[in-house]
Amino acid sequence: MTPHGIIRRGICSNYLQQTTPKLSSNGQPIQAVWQRKPSLVRLFISPNPHFRLPDQEHLSLSVTSKVVTDVPLNSPLLMFAIGSGIAPFRSFWQELQLLEGSQGRVNIERILFMGCRSENDFLYAEELKALTSKTGKTNKLITAVIPVYSRENGVNRRHVQDAMLDYESMIYSLLTEKNAVVYMCGSTRACQGIESTLASIIESCSENNLTLMQANNIIQEYKALGRIKQDMFG
Repeated sequence: MTPHGIIRRGICSNYLQQTTPKLSSNGQPIQAVWQRKPSLVRLFISPNPHFRLPDQEHLSLSVTSKVVTDVPLNSPLLMFAIGSGIAPFRSFWQELQLLEGSQGRVNIERILFMGCRSENDFLYAEELKALTSKTGKTNKLITAVIPVYSRENGVNRRHVQDAMLDYESMIYSLLTEKNAVVYMCGSTRACQGIESTLASIIESCSENNLTLMQANNIIQEYKALGRIKQDMFG
């Protein structure tokens, strides 16, 4: 239900609901007029073998491959998650926890921009809060989490692309000086917007008077080199 009281039914979840008989108070199935006959639902997994921590892509191809422990730990990460697009990043920080548990924690910048509708939609907020806390001499597993709420209080809609401009110097430094690997996960439209904003930041911050077209070419080079990875849906 939306804040305005409008009920919106999910396409897939509503379809599945219609294939399942409702039960009466005594447990007997009720055949509703609108109910569909149960049918086979075809499901498939669409893996993205390249959306892994740096130099870990080979693990998607062979479970017997040797785990590389130094590259993921020593690579700065710039991560952009939109809504449920946070899911693969959770596997990232869980893997980093395992690697750092055996190798020791290193002081590497890992920045996560998290876009969602409101604070109530911020998935894994408490888990991320713990990961960004520094205890004693132990470095943070994730340097910073930057939440961006698009519909908080229903006013002043703000998206990840807007927040990126507030941190353009940091993003430019990570991209061009520290060779960070960039990850985006979310809707196709959102990821395309983030990519365009990265190009705008390069154009704005570069001291070489780059045009936007030249900045876009740099983004394409980063993608070809595997420094920008995307997992898009919708």
